[in-house]
Amino acid sequence: MRKKNNHCCELMMKFVNDPKIGIEYNSKYREYSIDLIYMSSRQGIQNCPFCGQKLPLSLRDNYFEILQKEYNLDNPHHESQLKLIPKEFTSDEWWKKRGL
Repeated sequence: MRKKNNHCCELMMKFVNDPKIGIEYNSKYREYSIDLIYMSSRQGIQNCPFCGQKLPLSLRDNYFEILQKEYNLDNPHHESQLKLIPKEFTSDEWWKKRGL
C-alpha cells in the first residue's frame, strides 16, 4: 500500500522525513522551514524548493490568537500557562478541527 503524500511533491515528502536534511515541517503551525547552518537558525519557506508549488500559509499567528481569544492564554510559553493549553494544540488537530 502506498503511503499518502501529505506534502506538495514526493521530493518534499522524502526530505521532510529525512533527519539528515535540514527541511522541517511543523504540523502544529502548518509551516515549512530550512536550517541555515551558517547562521544557526531556521528560515521559513513559502514555496517548495523542488517543485516550486506555493506552500500553505503558516498558522503560527492564528495559534496564539486562538489561545488568547478562546482560552485567555496571553503567554502560552510561560510555565504557569503551559499546563492550561488543551491537548489538541500539541498537534495539527486544532487547525484541522477549525477548517483552517
